[in-house]
Amino acid sequence: MIDIIYPIFIIHYISKQKKTGFQVSKFTTFTAYSFLIISLIRIAFGSLGLFLFSIPIFGFLYFAVIGEILFHISIIYGIILLFLSFTLFLDSQKSNQELLIMEKTPFIFYLLMLSVHALLIYSTLVPILSIHDKM
Repeated sequence: MIDIIYPIFIIHYISKQKKTGFQVSKFTTFTAYSFLIISLIRIAFGSLGLFLFSIPIFGFLYFAVIGEILFHISIIYGIILLFLSFTLFLDSQKSNQELLIMEKTPFIFYLLMLSVHALLIYSTLVPILSIHDKM
């Protein structure tokens, strides 16, 4: 559920920043949309793995292959989340310097966003790493 809601929230946040006059780089926009696409791919491969796991004879073999693909997709997911945190912070710093905004976004907001991203990475990679180590 969070794999769909959070990327949409990030895209909405970026569009809101653009409307209010903040500078948002093309790399940040690209990262946000690629985050949405990777989330959809993760959901699709997870559903496919769950479906194939129920096939009696070849289910474990197919699940192993899809599990390997999910492992690599989850690593890309984590890297994109780190880039997203970093680019959002850099964009806000650049906008604050150019516009001389009196109400700067507090640094704690970016620390909280980074911690949410770290929790998402942890909750994504730990189950897959535990499955990957057993194979």
